Amino acid sequence: MHEPLKKNLAEGIWVKISKLDAARRQIDTAIRLYFGRRDDVSIHTLGSAALGVIDSLLVKAGHPETMPLDNVRPEYLGEMRRLLHEDANFFKHADRDPESVLHFKPEMNEFVLVRCLGGYHLLSGERTEEMMIFQTWMTVWMPEVFFQDPASPIVQSARRTYERSTPGRFYMDMKRGFAANNAAP
Repeated sequence: MHEPLKKNLAEGIWVKISKLDAARRQIDTAIRLYFGRRDDVSIHTLGSAALGVIDSLLVKAGHPETMPLDNVRPEYLGEMRRLLHEDANFFKHADRDPESVLHFKPEMNEFVLVRCLGGYHLLSGERTEEMMIFQTWMTVWMPEVFFQDPASPIVQSARRTYERSTPGRFYMDMKRGFAANNAAP
């Protein structure tokens, strides 16, 4: 190793980070990218990396790996699992079929992130602001997938409130709401 690099590494600031904290950071970053309508491959890669950590921690803690999928209807499970693993492996590996091309559905990012939220909450008992915002967005716009009645008054009211809203505006409105609720009196 070159001496200047070795010296910088030796004197640099080192941060201790747990696996669960790394997953939380990846999830929150992926959610911010999602609401900012940023790169779908980056969102999927961050979400899939977090999900890999979360699934391993769930198994280590004695939970079934698939537990975060409990809030998804059974008829969606098989196809979702297949697509989730296929996409994540494509973005991560080039040793098999280096010339291949993936037909990627960016909508799968939503399912990756939903699984991340479920697993993270199961492990930590917590949800970050980003996670709560994303969960609210998904409940409003995809209620039938998440065992919510699309005709329920709460879902309909939220849809009317945000029907002309972009994901970015929704995110910023929710962040302002959190800031107002957390402001000192």
